[in-house]
Amino acid sequence: MGRDLPLYFFTLGFHADHVIRRLQGVRDVEGIVVVTAEPVVRAVHVAFGEIASFCDRVRLPAPRMVPVDISSPGEAVVRIAEALQGFDRVVADVSGGMRSVVVLAITALLIHSTRASVRLYAVAEREDAPEMHIPLEMVRVVMGGGLSAERRRVLRTIAEAPGASPGDLARALGKSEKTVRNYVAEFRRMGLVEVRGPRQGLYPTPWLRLMLMYL
Repeated sequence: MGRDLPLYFFTLGFHADHVIRRLQGVRDVEGIVVVTAEPVVRAVHVAFGEIASFCDRVRLPAPRMVPVDISSPGEAVVRIAEALQGFDRVVADVSGGMRSVVVLAITALLIHSTRASVRLYAVAEREDAPEMHIPLEMVRVVMGGGLSAERRRVLRTIAEAPGASPGDLARALGKSEKTVRNYVAEFRRMGLVEVRGPRQGLYPTPWLRLMLMYL
């Protein structure tokens, strides 16, 4: 590991729209990886060419295509994992490509998330469909026990008393409000806690409820 800038990771089929949309306005990029099924058909080559032209035009790193053999899932996941190696931060969009490639990619991303920060996005084909964002950091926490006992206590208290303000939480836990606010900022980045209303009430997200089922 050790690269500060993120890798942008995509699954690709016949259309490049989701890739170009995700890269619009992006400047801080370490690399761009595009995974697709092999043999690579002409339509995919055309879509990849559109991505390469866009990256050249806006001065982003040249994308790298990683074709995978879907008839050998283990080898495919290894190949994708090799492309992810060395990156501490990954922004992944799996909106395109064959379902089998998406499943293989998510498998590799889940494994990589035990050692890195992975932000996973997907958008359905319908134009009015909302974007999905899944914080894979919770997988790292569940699998690796990456939360201290104190952080787990704070999270459980938020889940058990939804709507409590940072001050309420600090008093209940016997901690300073500054400490609680620092924890809350960390949990919000992980997608585990929401802050609502003028009292800054703290509410568990579904991802926190899911995570607590396994901690």
